[in-house]
Amino acid sequence: MSTDDVDDVYSYKSVVIGSGRFVRSVVLPSLKGPIYLYQPRSVTFLKSLGRDPPEAKDVTYEYDILGKPAASKVKLAYVGCLSLPSGRDHLLTEHLKEPPRLIILGLTEAGLNKDSAALKLLHALLLSLSSS
Repeated sequence: MSTDDVDDVYSYKSVVIGSGRFVRSVVLPSLKGPIYLYQPRSVTFLKSLGRDPPEAKDVTYEYDILGKPAASKVKLAYVGCLSLPSGRDHLLTEHLKEPPRLIILGLTEAGLNKDSAALKLLHALLLSLSSS
């Protein structure tokens, strides 16, 4: 088995809800395969990428560790915001044909509140994936 074969085994579609520093610096760099990132409320990460809201496709960013830029870059298949209709629609429709193998929540305590929009959308996504 070549290293390319091993990379293919560990390459999978991921949905990430949350875009804080921990997610950007630790979680995203560890993922392989297409990454779909959804900001729960704001569009600040999109703007930091030099992209105008509401969404961006095929973007790359350098991540940092303890404020020092790393040599590596992370490629994202999609960046959107769940507080905007386009982000919500993308989350609930994009993944029906090819479901993600991994869903990661990188939310604050407020985002984990049972009444949070992010958790309600996660629930809707899981229901739609289970019935497709």
